[in-house]
Amino acid sequence: MRAVSPRFHRMRVDSPVVRLGPRHRCTFPHGMLTLRIRGAVAQLVAHLHGMEGVRGSSPLSSTIFRWGAAMDEHSTFSPRHVLIVGAGPGIGTSFARVALGFGAQVTLSARSASKLEQLTSELAGEGPVIDSVVADAADPEALRESISNYAMTCNVPIDCALFNVSTWVPGGLDSDLDGITDGLKAGVVSALAMAQAVIPRMRELSSSRIFFTGGGTADSPMTASFGLGLQKSALRNLAVALDKDLAETSIRVRTLTIRGSIAPGTDFDPDLIAKALWSSADERGVEKEFTGAGN
Repeated sequence: MRAVSPRFHRMRVDSPVVRLGPRHRCTFPHGMLTLRIRGAVAQLVAHLHGMEGVRGSSPLSSTIFRWGAAMDEHSTFSPRHVLIVGAGPGIGTSFARVALGFGAQVTLSARSASKLEQLTSELAGEGPVIDSVVADAADPEALRESISNYAMTCNVPIDCALFNVSTWVPGGLDSDLDGITDGLKAGVVSALAMAQAVIPRMRELSSSRIFFTGGGTADSPMTASFGLGLQKSALRNLAVALDKDLAETSIRVRTLTIRGSIAPGTDFDPDLIAKALWSSADERGVEKEFTGAGN
């Protein structure tokens, strides 16, 4: 990994060899179609693009991407550059894999540079280009500045952004007020900050999406954490309000309410949730629900 700026890092897929195998396996929504060769296609296109991950820079690479998109007949959602704020080993990484499988460039954002390095290393070889931006959701203004600087200068415009941040704040009536406030800043205000950072350039594009990961505590409050319920209910309100505000643009906002505890190997596996998020891009309405594997 080499530094692009004090806050930006880039990891590139350096091998032009097209490999097939389990690491290129990606499962897509609607029929659970398994595509083993999407990662290989992404590697080939990245090589054709001089390892910059810019789609459509040559007739051959454009043809490959059109062929790749046709492989999933159920989805018309095909972003070129996906930003994931609050990237981690769960939904963030799973959503990144889905995006990379579609040939999109992916940029991960989290507060820890070492965490981002680990995630980008894990995802290396699964798509064209993986970037990272260090930004802490605990500081919405700083996050907006970092994401905005990146969004306005990256080669491929961000046309899909996922906000995947929430903070567990223990307690009911006795909740710590500073903790409640900090949780709202990280889990809601920073969602707006991310939107403010990416929307100016998104307005120039033909189609863009903003995703928020919601939770059942928005309408089924837990006395164990007033703070989390406040975050998720406010985040849903923000998603609906943003979508209304952007009604005259090509930008759409979607939020997925996850009604269960996220855990690998269960009905609430991050891979399943990531596919549900991706699928919601083509569906009508801002609010969607995920109730388990049989969703």
